[in-house]
Amino acid sequence: MISLKSLTSFRNFEGSFTQDLGISAIVADLSTTGTGNTFQRRDLSSDQWTTELQATVSTSWLDGVVGFFYFNEQQSPTNTVGLEPNFGSPGNLDAFANRLTFLGPPPPPGGGVLPNLTPLEAHATCNTLKLVNDLQEIPEPKRVCIDSQLNSDAWAIFGQATVQLGEFVDALETVRLKLGGRYTRETVDSTNAANIILGLGAGPVMRFTAEQTFIKRTFEEFTPEVGLEWQAMPNMMLYYTYSEGFKAGSPENNAGSRTILEPETIKNHEFGLKSSWLDGRIQANMSGFFYDLTNLQVNRTFPDPSVGFLIVFENAAEMSAHGVELDLSAHITPRFRVNGAVAYLDSTFNDFVSANPIDPRNNPNYENFNPTELDLAGNRTRNSPKWAGNFSAQYDLFVGTLPYDGTMTLVGSVSYRGETFFTEFNDDIQSEDKFATLDASIRYESGDGKISAEFWGKNLTDQLRKSATFDLATAEVIGANYHPPRTFGFSIGYHF
Repeated sequence: MISLKSLTSFRNFEGSFTQDLGISAIVADLSTTGTGNTFQRRDLSSDQWTTELQATVSTSWLDGVVGFFYFNEQQSPTNTVGLEPNFGSPGNLDAFANRLTFLGPPPPPGGGVLPNLTPLEAHATCNTLKLVNDLQEIPEPKRVCIDSQLNSDAWAIFGQATVQLGEFVDALETVRLKLGGRYTRETVDSTNAANIILGLGAGPVMRFTAEQTFIKRTFEEFTPEVGLEWQAMPNMMLYYTYSEGFKAGSPENNAGSRTILEPETIKNHEFGLKSSWLDGRIQANMSGFFYDLTNLQVNRTFPDPSVGFLIVFENAAEMSAHGVELDLSAHITPRFRVNGAVAYLDSTFNDFVSANPIDPRNNPNYENFNPTELDLAGNRTRNSPKWAGNFSAQYDLFVGTLPYDGTMTLVGSVSYRGETFFTEFNDDIQSEDKFATLDASIRYESGDGKISAEFWGKNLTDQLRKSATFDLATAEVIGANYHPPRTFGFSIGYHF
C-alpha cells in the first residue's frame, strides 16, 4: 500500500524584552554620572514557512518513507542599549554637549565622513540608520543600535526503510534492518547594520551599514542512519542505531558582524530494549547512547573599553557524551497508573580552549589586564546535569459517570534535576544545585475525548531555582533567570 501526505505550516512570532545590563541601584545619566544607562531592549519579528511531502509504502516485508522538506525563516531582530528614559533612569539627549561625528565606513548614499551632526540628527541616524527629514516622531537615542536581518532557506530529501530480513533468510525471521539517509542544503545570510556611540557617552558614532555587513554561506551535508532490530521475544525488542546529524552554521547577531560559524556535526550510537509485561499492563524501556559532537556553537560576553561589552560567538572544538535512560509505566489497577523515568548523562568537552569573561584578568578596564585562556577539556557542557528523573501517578474518579460520560482524574508528579552548570567554565557561582519540584492537577475529560478542563498547580513547594545565568561584563556582574514560582491555573480545551 502506498500513501501520500503533505504538511504545510506558517508561524509568525513577535516579541520584545527589556533588561538592565548593569543591574545596579545607581541611576546612570550622562549629565551626572558620565555614563549612559545600560537598559537593553530586544525586539524580534520572525516569519517561518515549512512544507513537507511524504510518500509511504507498506508491504509484508518492507515499511518505508521518502520525502521532501522545505524551510524558510526571516528574522528581524533589533537590539538597543540606550540613553532613553527607563525605570527611573533619565533620557540623555540634552547631555550630548558635543556634536557627534561619524567614524569609519561612510553611510550611504554619500561619501566621506559626516561631521557636525546635531543631537537630533545623530538621534535619527542611530534609530533609523539613515537621515530623515521629520525628527519629531523619532524615539529617544541609543548608544548602541543594531538592526539585523537573519535569514535561512533550506531544503532536504530524505528516506528511510525497515526491511524484514526473514523474507530473504529464514534464520533472520526476527531481525529487521533499518536504512535511512537525508541530504540537506541550507543557505544562511545576515546583515548587522549598527550605530555605536563610542566611549559610553557623547562620543563619536561608528556606523556599519547593511551593505557592508552582508554575508552569505551555503552548507550541504548527507547524514546516514543504519540500525538493527531484534524481536528477541514476543514482548521484547532489542535495537541498535548509528546515525549522523548536522546543524548549519549560525550567523552572529552583533554590531557590524560578518560572521557565520562552521556547522555542527554529530555521530551518535544508540542501543536499548523495549518491552511489555503482564499483558501490556507494564511497559519497561531502556536505552544507552554515546556520541561525538564537533563545532558546538556557543556565545559569550566580554568587557570592551569602547562600548562596554562585546559578544563573542564561536565554535567550540569537540565534545562527547554518553548516558543511560530508563522509563517505566504501569497500570496498577484499571483506574490507577504510575510512570517513572531516570536518566544519567556524562557530557564533557574533549578539546576547547577559551577565556572566561568573568575572570578579572580578561577585563581591559582593570589595572592587571592580562588576557588568559583556559583549557576546558574535561569540563561539563552547559545545562547537562548528570542525573535527572521524574515520577507521576494518576487516579481516575467517577469513570464515565460525569456529564458527557466524563471522567475526573487526579494527577501528582515530582521531577528531579541534578547539579547544573550554566557555562562551560563550571563556576559554582554560575550553577544550580540539585532540586526537586512538585506539581498536581485535577482533570475532567468527556467520554469521546473532545472536551477537557483542568485545574493545575506547579512548583507547589515554591522552589526558587535558577534556570540560566548570563555575564554582564558592563558592570562585572552576573544576572540570572529563575524557574517560575508556585503557580496555579485553569485550562479548558476542545479537540476537533
